[in-house]
Amino acid sequence: MYTKNKYLKNNSLFKSLFLIFFAANTTYAISGAELKKDSDDVELTRRLDAVGTGPYFGIGSEYDGSDLVVLQPNIHKDLGILKQQQRTARFTGETCGPKNPYVQLSGFLEAQATLETESRNHINLTASNLDLSAWVNKYFSAYTNFGVDTDDTSEQNFRMILGFITIGNLNVSPFYASAGQMFVPFGSFSTGTSSIGAIPRSMGRIVEQAISAGYYSERNGLHITGAVYDGKTQNSNHRNVDQFAGTISHNINFNIQSIPSSLKTGVSYTNNIADAAVLRSIFKRNASLRHYVPGIDVFAKFNFGPIVLREEYVTALEKFNKTDITQNGHSVKPGSFLSEIEYDTYIYGKGTAFVLHYSRIFQGALASPIKHQYGFNTTVNVLKDTMVSLEYAIRSSYSNHNLLPTPTATTFTNLNPFVVSSLNSSFSGRNKSVLVLTLDLFF
Repeated sequence: MYTKNKYLKNNSLFKSLFLIFFAANTTYAISGAELKKDSDDVELTRRLDAVGTGPYFGIGSEYDGSDLVVLQPNIHKDLGILKQQQRTARFTGETCGPKNPYVQLSGFLEAQATLETESRNHINLTASNLDLSAWVNKYFSAYTNFGVDTDDTSEQNFRMILGFITIGNLNVSPFYASAGQMFVPFGSFSTGTSSIGAIPRSMGRIVEQAISAGYYSERNGLHITGAVYDGKTQNSNHRNVDQFAGTISHNINFNIQSIPSSLKTGVSYTNNIADAAVLRSIFKRNASLRHYVPGIDVFAKFNFGPIVLREEYVTALEKFNKTDITQNGHSVKPGSFLSEIEYDTYIYGKGTAFVLHYSRIFQGALASPIKHQYGFNTTVNVLKDTMVSLEYAIRSSYSNHNLLPTPTATTFTNLNPFVVSSLNSSFSGRNKSVLVLTLDLFF
């Protein structure tokens, strides 16, 4: 809210009541493009020392909700929170952190209506998340995310999805560390789509109990981070925490004919890609694989004014052992590629994005019946913190020549028979269309 009303400035009683009201509600939002170090603004923000709602820690309020904690990328979320704390501390002059612990609440609800060929149409509340971010003192902060499994074919369970403690202060040092349940630093998986892009994205995202450490420099745009963890799949020699992942990325800002532009590139490595969300589902928990299968991810994001290009390629570096899993009797080395072009504009004053996308899954029948897909996505911020998107894609399915092996008591014992059976029954070899209408509410 703005504090420029002349009556508030001239009337100390109203001004005091104004500050007391906001201190009680701990809600303060101003346009991200108009952050001004007005003395009243600074003092008001410093009073936010209890429980808050809305955007980060009392400053910033983008119309599309992009500054909310819940909308920050899940991968490297600890760094994203530290960067916002750095920005907040500079704005308030509190580089030593808050005077009292400050808890920030954020969340979102998502409803979808999906129309598919082959009569697989449904309406579902696909996401319900609540985020809590606590800025405790100069060096320590914490984050936790709770959500509901909203699959309409099973019971809905409220559970913690992510939760970690972070030590660091980017105003003091470029080094930081986190411990807890998190997306380990492997890949970027940035996408302008809401639902359809989730398939190739899940080929590489890994959620584990981990310890991570990183280095980030705002000055030169360099980011280096790594994590160690004990995954859900193991190798035959597994004894201790022996899985790891890491990322090196670089971001540079520049102008092209006076048009603001940026380029972010990076590469990630993991020694066990079998723990990626989709790949892991085909294996039993704590499956003892013959050997770990390392993976690599290469990504790039280019911004040129209103145009955004995203490219990402993730792949296993070795084949899985044939006694662990095969595809049509052959060893597999799964991978995925995603390419997007996005154009951001305003239509009738509403932020609107148009996205064209293509994705391909290589030897990926063990993860999804989809071989490749292409389509478009349109997203409109119809009201503040409210987004509607319409997605359309044409998908090509793997054929029944790519069947996975049937687990028995003596062969392929690491595989989940229910997942294998479901995938094999979906290999039709036909193309199908899917149309998804999504409504998101952020807070």
